[in-house]
Amino acid sequence: MRTTHQLLDFAVTNVAYREARGNLHYRAIDALGYVRDPGPSVDMEQYTCAHQWAYTGTAYGGDDTSYFGEGRCYCLRCGIDGDV
Repeated sequence: MRTTHQLLDFAVTNVAYREARGNLHYRAIDALGYVRDPGPSVDMEQYTCAHQWAYTGTAYGGDDTSYFGEGRCYCLRCGIDGDV
């Protein structure tokens, strides 16, 4: 027998899963993973992106001295911050 808390949790997860999956553009396993733990991703595009990282600043081997040489790391495809 399920408790009301378990049923409510299932309902919330189900709604979030359906929204994440959209029009079936994303794989079911990716949508469920995003619902359970999205990490730093803000949407499914970032979550499923095959990230191509760009590095700035001298700490990453670049020549940008702003931010005291620390620079930043970000994805060229979806823009997610790689320093999170």
